[in-house]
Amino acid sequence: MSKTKAQLKEQKREKNRRSYHKNKDSINARRRERYKVQHRELQNQGKLSKPKKSESSPAAKATPVVNRPPETPVSKEMRLSKLRVHHACEKVRELGKRVTYLCGRSPLEFLETVCTNFISNRTVDASAARKTIAIHYEKFAAIRDQIAAHQATVLELEGISDSWRAIESLMEPVRKICNSLDEIECEAGIDADLLIDDFNTGELGFQKDVIELPKY
Repeated sequence: MSKTKAQLKEQKREKNRRSYHKNKDSINARRRERYKVQHRELQNQGKLSKPKKSESSPAAKATPVVNRPPETPVSKEMRLSKLRVHHACEKVRELGKRVTYLCGRSPLEFLETVCTNFISNRTVDASAARKTIAIHYEKFAAIRDQIAAHQATVLELEGISDSWRAIESLMEPVRKICNSLDEIECEAGIDADLLIDDFNTGELGFQKDVIELPKY
């Protein structure tokens, strides 16, 4: 049963990876095309806005002129893109604080507490104990989906940029927390004794992995 469950999870992860790479290539292709259009527009603006040569005095002609590179005009669309990226990053920063509020600075200790609470409470009310795990998962899954939406916005506007990587530094641990809660909930629902045995022997995914949150 454990092997079958692992195979299903691997199939799901592989499907998600293929979908991600497919969307990433499509988004980057659109971004490159949009960049080409913007680049042509900027070139045309540069040609049309060249200043006319003005007549000057002989003294002025003799004065050496320092050539400065022309400033590239920033289009309204580019300014809007920067604002959208900034907004997305600010929203993700707020979500990062929410994650810290829910699990503290140590996701490992949080997940261990989820397991120990289930082990203690299942003898009192097994259904309520399982529901508590599900509630934890739903909270983190909602945060994961919001982060993913903001990350997709940044990817569309900038591609794999510094802003995208900053968001990924939060997305990765949140994704791991969700996967761990999913594993705990799954085992708790199928075979509580299996969960207890895996937890006691350090066989759960989060016990073998390193989950670190970025500082906000």
